[in-house]
Amino acid sequence: MVLLAAPGPSEGGGARCLSSSASPPWDAPVAEDPADHEEDFEDFCRPDARSVAADDAFYPPGRGEQRGAAVPEGAPEPVPVPAGATLLRAAGANDAGLLRALLRRGLSAEDAREADRHGRTGLIVACYHGFVDTVLALAECPHVDVNWQDNEGNTALITAVQAGHATITNYLLNYFPGLDLERRNAFGFTALMKAAMQGRTDCVRALMLAGAALL
Repeated sequence: MVLLAAPGPSEGGGARCLSSSASPPWDAPVAEDPADHEEDFEDFCRPDARSVAADDAFYPPGRGEQRGAAVPEGAPEPVPVPAGATLLRAAGANDAGLLRALLRRGLSAEDAREADRHGRTGLIVACYHGFVDTVLALAECPHVDVNWQDNEGNTALITAVQAGHATITNYLLNYFPGLDLERRNAFGFTALMKAAMQGRTDCVRALMLAGAALL
């Protein structure tokens, strides 16, 4: 029912419409509109709101894959292992595909620690030349000795930092268990000392963050 009331003292002429339904109490709960919640999630659906952590994560490729898993359709065929192929030769050629094929076939500790006439293993050779893909592949070999020293006492870490290969230095620090930061070469220098002597500031920073001793 609608009632018509006369104009009040502060109102002009005309009528005022009064609804017959009573107003809800002031403390009554307010019904939520589902559309309000949909608006809260709209920003997360935009392409520029996606987290970039997965794109920049400091993880070498392939480490999260399960060995023996089915090869997806369209994936490249496994690299065949030629006769006479060794880990040292593959590392020197930066052939990461051949290295992984050798790992799948199986390597003994003796094969993994083969060294050249200077006493450098495949890992040290890769660190010297800056072969990132080869270092990543060698991280999957359980027989690689990361603290192996060549004829001058240099380890893979010392070799990498004195050459200024910061990316490889970080991979060695993060993905090679048992890495000895304080191993000294034949001249008594640690990796941090060699990095400082050569002015490799990025390598110095990485070593200090890893806890390398200053003296």
